[in-house]
Amino acid sequence: MLCCDEDIKELQQKLDRLKHKRHTVETYLRLRDSQRAPIRKLPAEILAEIFHLFCNEEGLAFTGTKKLPQPLILSAVCLGWRTVAFANPRLWSKVDVDLFFVAKPSYTEVIRASVTRSRRLPLYLNIHGRPQGCAWEDLLCYLVELAPRWEHLSYNLNADRGTLRRVFSSLNALPCLKSLDVRVPAFLPCPFFSALRQAWFRNHSDTMSKQLTPHTTSLTTLRLANVLVDEIFRLLVMDCCKSLTSLSLLKLFGDYGESEFEEMGLISLPHLDDLEISGSCEHDLISTLPHLYEYLDLPSLPSLTLSTSIYCMAGVSEQTLVEHVANFINYTQCTSLQTLSLSSVHDLVSILRLVPDLKSFRYHSEAKWGQYFPGFVSSMTLSFGEANPILPSLQELEVVFTCSIFPLFDFEAFSDMIRSRWKPENADGLLERVEITVPIENCEELMCSKGYCAMVAMQDEGLDFEVVWKD
Repeated sequence: MLCCDEDIKELQQKLDRLKHKRHTVETYLRLRDSQRAPIRKLPAEILAEIFHLFCNEEGLAFTGTKKLPQPLILSAVCLGWRTVAFANPRLWSKVDVDLFFVAKPSYTEVIRASVTRSRRLPLYLNIHGRPQGCAWEDLLCYLVELAPRWEHLSYNLNADRGTLRRVFSSLNALPCLKSLDVRVPAFLPCPFFSALRQAWFRNHSDTMSKQLTPHTTSLTTLRLANVLVDEIFRLLVMDCCKSLTSLSLLKLFGDYGESEFEEMGLISLPHLDDLEISGSCEHDLISTLPHLYEYLDLPSLPSLTLSTSIYCMAGVSEQTLVEHVANFINYTQCTSLQTLSLSSVHDLVSILRLVPDLKSFRYHSEAKWGQYFPGFVSSMTLSFGEANPILPSLQELEVVFTCSIFPLFDFEAFSDMIRSRWKPENADGLLERVEITVPIENCEELMCSKGYCAMVAMQDEGLDFEVVWKD
């Protein structure tokens, strides 16, 4: 019996040795196969480009999720990938920081180490969140120290204004900044703007910031939301804004009298290609907008998005609304518009006659104004021999309905209008693209209508037609 036990023990030890040997061989074979994998043969430059494409959308995203930022994931795969990732500064130059989630000393050190790997490349920075406590201040101070490298800044921070004022007081020159996107808490002055103006100029002898020395390159893209009108205009009069190509002023608020505009003087933006304006429904803002239009000079503006629903919510009459839009087009000298987006307007025809060269038109119809749309369709239908057609060069038409469109909307008449413009007999331009957005509850009614069948038939003949269903 003891002899049998000894034999079993000896065989078990031999079996264990064989298993260990097999495991060693298997590990060696896996390592050898991984060394022979095709991706191992890629040059470091191509691998770096693949990494850049993979990380380009998110970059260094410290937003509170459990998922690590993509560059850190890549650098944790193996030593080779870590070497390539650390040697590629582009992976670390796009930073997205939510101060609510990452306001901890440990996160600050990780972010510092990560951003350091971007070396001297310009930074694409997104700062947002509602931070709490006091640890976030050190992190924000570090990001402000990098201001000379900011190429794009997106700022949406709701924090203690005293702390923000103290942090941004150290904001220095902004030689690389080309794109600025700022969203601040509504109805509150923004400490960031005062610091921004100080950073853009070396001396402060002129309180209106008109004769100061620029300390930055020219902005090309500016997007502001929930910002006071006077803060916007104090920014636009600066030389750094003269080369703007895209300007979005969203949810404006505040009262700014004509005397203040006169003191500022005319704001000329000769290179502006795209302008979007919307605002709150305050009566003070409604009285301010005409002055805003009068002191803007936009001689070559080809694209305009104007949210006129703010007038309707403030109880402004339809006649006044049309006058305001017409004044905007006349005052700003942008009669050569090629792309126009409007919302909630009754008398569309009067406005569209002011922009005869329009090639693309987008109309956002609110529930209150749906009853007036059939009149617009009738006026837009071209007839043979018509002397003064509306928008004779129109190429793209987009209509958005945010309410139930039946029975107010006659889709058959709409399709007749499209047919008259798609193959017109007396127009220089041909309609090429049509897009309509309708509520999903009208899907069956619309698809069973004769007008929809006619539109599908035109689509088969070459018209670019699309229906977007909205929940």
